[in-house]
Amino acid sequence: MDWPSNSPDLNPIENLWNIVETNVEKRMPDNRGDLVQFMKEEWGKIPDSVLINLVNSMKTRCELVIEKNGERISIAGFLYDWLIHKEIDWLILL
Repeated sequence: MDWPSNSPDLNPIENLWNIVETNVEKRMPDNRGDLVQFMKEEWGKIPDSVLINLVNSMKTRCELVIEKNGERISIAGFLYDWLIHKEIDWLILL
């Protein structure tokens, strides 16, 4: 399979950055120093279970992208369904 030119579905770091971004925005940093500090803190709060589940989801992500001929998949719905069935409570972080 050729790697799709725009493939956030195959890039789990995008999901991690979304978690960090969402949680940092909630904290409303006042300056660059706060922003950097909050980013480090929020990155450190991501549970290992989230990382493991993102890695474990890659086979399914690849299959879905192949099924859609390289087009984007509904990753938000996919991740929500996938993680809920894994009984992961990390969604509280969002």
